[in-house]
Amino acid sequence: MKPLAITGIGSISPLAVEPEGLLAALDAQRNGLRCCELEAELEAVLRAGQVDPVVWAGRVLDFDYRPYIHPMKARRLDHTSRMAVGAARQALTGAGLDGEEGLDGRMVDGLGVMIGTSSAGSGPLALFLDALFRQSPEAAPPFEFPNTVANAPAGHISLQLGLRGANSTLSHSEAVVAQTLLFGAMMIEEGRCSHLLAGACDEWNGYYQAGYCQLGALRSAPQSSIPTAGDGMLLSEGATLLVLEPAASATARGARAVATLRGVAVGSAPGEPFRWVADADRLEGVLRQALEGACMTPGEIGSVMLAANGVRAMEAAEAQALSRLFAGRHLLAGGVKGALGERAVSGAVSVAVAALAQQRGQLPPFAGGTNAAWPDCIVPAERVTPLAGGATLVVLYGSGGNYGAVVVDR
Repeated sequence: MKPLAITGIGSISPLAVEPEGLLAALDAQRNGLRCCELEAELEAVLRAGQVDPVVWAGRVLDFDYRPYIHPMKARRLDHTSRMAVGAARQALTGAGLDGEEGLDGRMVDGLGVMIGTSSAGSGPLALFLDALFRQSPEAAPPFEFPNTVANAPAGHISLQLGLRGANSTLSHSEAVVAQTLLFGAMMIEEGRCSHLLAGACDEWNGYYQAGYCQLGALRSAPQSSIPTAGDGMLLSEGATLLVLEPAASATARGARAVATLRGVAVGSAPGEPFRWVADADRLEGVLRQALEGACMTPGEIGSVMLAANGVRAMEAAEAQALSRLFAGRHLLAGGVKGALGERAVSGAVSVAVAALAQQRGQLPPFAGGTNAAWPDCIVPAERVTPLAGGATLVVLYGSGGNYGAVVVDR
């Protein structure tokens, strides 16, 4: 692929509600996981099935949408869409495309939107159906109905910003950000848009939490302590978006790139849709494919952003794939999912943090899972550590046997 400049980043996460705060929180080794309350009825269902409720998740509870959306307009937006619009405005402002007078007029037709999600629309859908079935069709809240679909956040971004460019949503697994970046790069290459907002967004809701509890996919701990060990992930929510554009475009308008997107690859291994498929061979193949797309060798990678999410089998497969790819090396490694949970948006945060780390030349401490025995080639950062040079390889995997890899450098 042709390299693309990352000229702006917006991020609203359980750790912070802006990119600068995200890095500061990771640097300080803060944790965004919170104890959540399930509805009494959902908890009763779990206990009746002899399932202990897992109450920890990465939640965004302190986001003030008013700087980004007029309150009258915000009434029609769900929580995920508000976060997505906020992240979009942050990214565009950082890219120099959204000033005091609003979005650059040239961008109305040329700015595309490509968002991935694992859960957008599920919260409004649960509220709508709950009122519909428990009360009556007349009681179902009409404002919630347009937000019950996965592409509501992407649609609201275009509506709030007045965009007429290409707009698409990929509803998929936790690794979907690789697909959004890959298809986004193709959209720019084919001239479907001149600039692109690409990333992911997700929301938490009690039904998803209870469902994943029943699947046995979440790790648990007493309410008084954050679960840092055990087998399983924790759910997350938030929105993280990047502004992508050709390097020549950024140079022509005097924009300084945060980092450069060099390569993206996606792949899969057969498996059930909601099960993890630990296939080290397939993951290694996707990592090599991303390097080939970036016209790089493993020796040109200087650091790794691990996908480590607490699922033991996946972390073991990740360790095995990396040990083959970087045998004899000692690469600094970061990771974010131990501090904010796992979802499609977590992969987007991983890419954003890799880009921000390249920009400042320092990697935040590793905040990943604690289950893996990482090979000698992987050295998780214990503190804010200078990057020795080279590109950063971002590892991604999702349920259903989905894999992805992203290469970014300065």
